[in-house]
Amino acid sequence: MNCAECRDLLLEYALGALDAAESAELRAHLANGCAGCAQAMTEAEALVGQLALALPAVAPPPAVRHELLRRLAVEPAANAPIPKPASSSRERSWWLVPVAWAASVAISAGLAAAMANAANDQRLAAMRSRLDTLDATNQRLTKDVSEAADRNGSLAISLAKAQETIGMLRSSDLSLVSMTSSGPQPRLARARALWDKDTEHWQLIATGMTPPGKGKVFELWFITADQRKVAAGVFDVDAQGNGILTVTVPHDIGQISVAAVTDEPGLMTAPTGAIHLAGKL
Repeated sequence: MNCAECRDLLLEYALGALDAAESAELRAHLANGCAGCAQAMTEAEALVGQLALALPAVAPPPAVRHELLRRLAVEPAANAPIPKPASSSRERSWWLVPVAWAASVAISAGLAAAMANAANDQRLAAMRSRLDTLDATNQRLTKDVSEAADRNGSLAISLAKAQETIGMLRSSDLSLVSMTSSGPQPRLARARALWDKDTEHWQLIATGMTPPGKGKVFELWFITADQRKVAAGVFDVDAQGNGILTVTVPHDIGQISVAAVTDEPGLMTAPTGAIHLAGKL
């Protein structure tokens, strides 16, 4: 058997379709060490092994299973092998060529589709990871901008109050009023008030105070010589107990004898809470 004849029979051999004589002759040719035919044999066996994977799975009709079981139950009339019709190797193997070609195409298409799907999955995963990173960055930047805006707002308020204080210190008629702890405040709690009599502005700066309690604020009162109590304004203190309040003194209030700070549920027209700070003018 030469190489051309051998390679015509390789697919049939791999499928187990050769008779004993041809199988023995092909094995003898391969045993002689023909490297080309041995490689072709390996490829034929690999192709036959993948034929089942290349075909779509189809469930057989129930009638097929019934007929198969029926035939297995029938005893064969004789154990003699069924004779095979004589035919040349090329006539027997012509149908294997399109089957092998179709299987190769199906396998190649399946592998290409699997590789394409894997590549698409990798790209989608990379895009999702990038979007997650961009979203986290955007959230962080938004938070930073918000915090910066808050800081800028606080700085603007502090700058305005500082400029206001500087303006009062330049007054030609400025009085300093001291207010000390009274009632529930710590002993070191106190306030200083700048009274610009040129513009009738009063700026109170409190330190070391304990917050007034939930739902309450501090309220400043001007108490006149005839014991009238005039509401001036409300303020709160920060975590360090510091607070500031700037108000305008009513021009017709008359003589102020005492300034006091009480705790109130809001801006009141008459004091209802305890006195926290007080100072004589």
